[in-house]
Amino acid sequence: MRICIFGAGAVGSHLAVRLALAGNDVSCVMRGPHLAAVKANGLTLRVGDTELKAKVNASDNPGDLGPQDFVISTLKATGVAALATGLKPLLQDETAVVFA
Repeated sequence: MRICIFGAGAVGSHLAVRLALAGNDVSCVMRGPHLAAVKANGLTLRVGDTELKAKVNASDNPGDLGPQDFVISTLKATGVAALATGLKPLLQDETAVVFA
């Protein structure tokens, strides 16, 4: 399953790690230092004393990620405009878009 987390901050990154470790092909739309860190090291989720690590595709350009089966938006309300302009290259005929 190809799943894109659009706006992968704290909540989106948590979902991305869990979905990737469940065997999905996960991509994240993110920016800034978080993007650079994920490209270099993947994502790490800390739960208590446990660290869960996952490798995901990451970009600040949704067009780099290709069509997805699911897009999960974890954007704050002030960031929804980015979804409106960036969603199209992630869509195919049956893509589901979910707001978390």
